Amino acid sequence: MIPSFSLPSFRKRNSDYKNGSPNLQPPKKNPLKNREDRSPIYSIDKTKKRVLKVLLERRKFSKLSTQIRSNPTNSL
Repeated sequence: MIPSFSLPSFRKRNSDYKNGSPNLQPPKKNPLKNREDRSPIYSIDKTKKRVLKVLLERRKFSKLSTQIRSNPTNSL
């Protein structure tokens, strides 16, 4: 007896993604790009200088906060 359901093929098609089958997920895009797009500062002003400046400030702040955490006695 032949089973009535069709076996899924190993080749992934766009129709599989659209139908939402649980085992198939569309290829992931660049996660870093998406993260930048989601950050509020990036969405407010997209000029390169502003973004670079903000990233630098963030980096300094994270270094400062790690120093404060490692040396609570020498905190600001």
